[in-house]
Amino acid sequence: MKKFVLLIAIMAIIIGCSHVDDYYPFAVGNKWNYRHTKITPTDTFINSVDMEITGTTIMGGKEVWVRAETWPIDTTTYEQTTYIEETENYIITYLIMEGETLTDTLVSFPLEERKTWGNYVATAPETVTVPAGTYTDCWKITANLGYGYGAYWYLASNVGVVKSVFGGYDIIILELEESSIK
Repeated sequence: MKKFVLLIAIMAIIIGCSHVDDYYPFAVGNKWNYRHTKITPTDTFINSVDMEITGTTIMGGKEVWVRAETWPIDTTTYEQTTYIEETENYIITYLIMEGETLTDTLVSFPLEERKTWGNYVATAPETVTVPAGTYTDCWKITANLGYGYGAYWYLASNVGVVKSVFGGYDIIILELEESSIK
């Protein structure tokens, strides 16, 4: 279960490419709603994931954005908070789980084709269609998450993540249904 929650946390972090503000629009009140499809070996579940920037706080002496998230897991709803630090060169995330702070550098700017950092690689921009519409010039980020899990997601300018796919034992797909960006 801890690995699954960690995967969900990584997905949430990813959801929010030249400059940080272009691909991760941070402002209090920004909201995203995603269609969440979970495909297991025996069934498919479809519901929603909601995310909202609710403010800022200080972590380790640095100001970070606070994003409240609501995730469906099986028959319950899981609420979590992700802390996101933006710098000129990186998007760094912090997730506190079971008393541990998990830190990850999710994006390294500027995004360039075949650029790698950690377990991530950026590939050429693509056009992506999701329920919220068609987005051009989306950077595709691919990740090897370990434990047999892999992922990729698309970042659209002034929107954030418009689609993400995570695979392992189960496959989880998030597709943007609507957003409210200030």
